[in-house]
Amino acid sequence: MSGQSIAWTIIGAATLLGAAAMWVTFARHQIGGLLRTSIVTLLIAFFLVPAPVPNYETELAPAFIVLIFETFFQTDGQPQGSIRNLLIGFVVALGLSFFAHFLFRRFAPVAADASEGGAEPDPG
Repeated sequence: MSGQSIAWTIIGAATLLGAAAMWVTFARHQIGGLLRTSIVTLLIAFFLVPAPVPNYETELAPAFIVLIFETFFQTDGQPQGSIRNLLIGFVVALGLSFFAHFLFRRFAPVAADASEGGAEPDPG
């Protein structure tokens, strides 16, 4: 394995671990549904969207790191490519989170009370 593939493996594992921790934290604080799904997928996209490193076009780095270095540490920095990659990644991540959320809600098992004729609400 090359150094770049090892680095991306570590970044991916750390991102998945952080996303799982955020998912559990949101579950404990009763934040659920589409909000939780969207925030976790945006977190994953933020860390995993790649961008080419300027002057080393064959090398990829996380887009947010390229954005930070090109914006603040380079005198003639060009952060437009990493901004574009991040925005596309965020749009794709939000689209996938909406699709997954509604797909899972559509095929979610029905609650046990409702399917067995449990307590019906009083019609008034």
